[in-house]
Amino acid sequence: MIGAGCGIVVAVAWALGLMRPIDLRLHDACYQLRGPVRASDRIAVVEIDDQTVRAVGDVWPLPRRNYAIAIDALESAGVQAIAFDLLFTGESDDPVGDTLLTSIVSQHDNVIPAIAFQRSDASMSGEMAFVADSSSLIRHGLAVSRQRLAVAQSVSLPFGDLLDAAPRVGHTAALVDGDGVVRRVPYYVQFGKRAYGSLVTELLQVASLRDRTVPRVELSPEGVTVDWQGRRVPLPHDEEGATSIAFAGGQGAFRNRYSLLQVIQWYQNDDTTSLARAFRGRMVLMGSTATGAHESDIGATPYSSTSPLVYVHANALDAALHGRFLRSVPAYWTFIGLVALGVVLGLLYARLSLMRAGLVALAMVLGIAAIDY
Repeated sequence: MIGAGCGIVVAVAWALGLMRPIDLRLHDACYQLRGPVRASDRIAVVEIDDQTVRAVGDVWPLPRRNYAIAIDALESAGVQAIAFDLLFTGESDDPVGDTLLTSIVSQHDNVIPAIAFQRSDASMSGEMAFVADSSSLIRHGLAVSRQRLAVAQSVSLPFGDLLDAAPRVGHTAALVDGDGVVRRVPYYVQFGKRAYGSLVTELLQVASLRDRTVPRVELSPEGVTVDWQGRRVPLPHDEEGATSIAFAGGQGAFRNRYSLLQVIQWYQNDDTTSLARAFRGRMVLMGSTATGAHESDIGATPYSSTSPLVYVHANALDAALHGRFLRSVPAYWTFIGLVALGVVLGLLYARLSLMRAGLVALAMVLGIAAIDY
């Protein structure tokens, strides 16, 4: 009875979320113990790094003509798809650059600019705060029925001409846990009466049109599913509509990493061989990794407290390509298991000496840790 009582106390504490901080720390410890693994070779990351920022005159944001050049370079190399983990909000001081970027995006159906959802109605400038019935945005959304999705209250969009020209857009939302670490992403976010896919979702959609071995993340009436060549599997999600990321690692887990400056230089030097070797047949994520005066998009992950958030999306993309999705044990089974464990241990401890009971407790801790890992 004492064992069962202890099991109930622990189960109630867990159900109330009191164990959550410990769970999160142990979750990250499992990654540290395993170490990074090599990510899919289908992924390439183009970094707007400190070297790139310095090369363009230490200006931030970068003139948009640089991104237009990069798109042209990557398309000539034969990429499957390009997604920007960057927000092109508002018209810039370089109208020619805005026009070039809009023009090049309109010419390619595999380029995905970003939109950014917020969970609350935080005050934003007029150019960033758009209502849910924006006709330019609605055409990118899907109707929502009874799916359980993450819900946003406001959104930041690209400048009008780019949003109108873009064949697709993808959101950059990532959920931050109570300890400030990013471990989850919503593959779809509900805004108003429509659902919008993430950068990862849209990358997979575009790439699967060219390569049937690439899985598709789709919104079905029952929820979000992953389609592997006709075989559909439900995508696991929590009560907030987010999916835990099975991280491959930090930046070092991704072999195909290139500076935006390097891409532009290859293009300007007409080095088509290097461009093709780096990007042909790959899905490209482009985002900021700068850590100088113009740093942005830096956050904490299980591998680093200062990780460029473009690698959160890169890890989510890698997990989808490998079919690695973390599934939680249903809450009722956890509750029942804790109570049952208390009963079993209570029966054992009542019949064993203190020394042997201690050994059983140690063995149980190690056994549960191994199962959790």
